[in-house]
Amino acid sequence: MKEWLMRWWQNKGFGIESKTDYAFLTDVIKEDCPYYAYEDIRCQHPDYSDREIRKLELRYRVANALKDREYAIVEGKLEDSDEWQTYLNGRYITYDMVDMGIAIRALNREPEHYRILGV
Repeated sequence: MKEWLMRWWQNKGFGIESKTDYAFLTDVIKEDCPYYAYEDIRCQHPDYSDREIRKLELRYRVANALKDREYAIVEGKLEDSDEWQTYLNGRYITYDMVDMGIAIRALNREPEHYRILGV
């Protein structure tokens, strides 16, 4: 809650200058419309919590959006993850959602690091 209060004003994606990064945030990460595969995900995992289902749905949207690109999804406490630190120090565009992160390989541009809440 403290983290959210400190960053609530950044929660809408404002401050992201790149149009493609902003589009990925709004059209993939924060997408509210249901995909056709959501029902299958819920049927395959009936004992999962809503939070776990939302993470699976996010994984599905990311895989759909980044079919032809190199990316990684890291789960767990990101600040303690060596894998996540590798992505932060490399040529990646990263989206830090506190307990889950997405790193997209960016060879032809400068790396960017975004912290996002409310996913």
